Amino acid sequence: MIDPQRALADIRIRVQGDLTQFLGKQTTYLSEIGAELVPAAEAMNSFLLDSGKRLRPLFAYAGYLASGGTDDESIITAVASLELLQACALIHDDLMDGSDTRRGKPAMHRHFESIHRSRELSGSAIGYGASAAILLGDLALVWSDQMFHNSGISDAALLRSLAVHDEMRVELMAGQFLDIHEQALATQSVARSLKIARYKSGKYTIERPLH
Repeated sequence: MIDPQRALADIRIRVQGDLTQFLGKQTTYLSEIGAELVPAAEAMNSFLLDSGKRLRPLFAYAGYLASGGTDDESIITAVASLELLQACALIHDDLMDGSDTRRGKPAMHRHFESIHRSRELSGSAIGYGASAAILLGDLALVWSDQMFHNSGISDAALLRSLAVHDEMRVELMAGQFLDIHEQALATQSVARSLKIARYKSGKYTIERPLH
């Protein structure tokens, strides 16, 4: 009989391994472009590998198995790409909310503000941090696509998934916009809040990966 806790732990380990391998290659690539990008690569490695419950890959892979799928490393890699999509959302969300921390560490924009100050760079530390967070959030989104497209799933499966994959990303950005718009309104609404939660989190966490 399968031990559910052990099975979930095994999936987490495999997702972590795929992310580590992917980020290792990306770190090498960024470092070859220029030494200036090393802090960016290090920050992304720390953000993605040092913590995280891996709920989205777990939900997606459990759904795949429940629908009759068999254990497949390429599917593990494909669902691991959801962690990069989430990283994009979290990095941008922290910037938009003006959050100081994420998972017990400085938020990405605060981290690069600190780098700017410690190195006594020219210009605004706040602007530098915000710009870095925007760019690294965008980079996480690009990496998510890259990891998914090169996961090793069959060409037929990839083609079938592209429309839903694109829709999922649009819905996430729509949810993020609904969130900032809600904060600008003078009234509160449970219905609007539930809609934001669905599009900002629920859609890419559970609903779309099951399609």
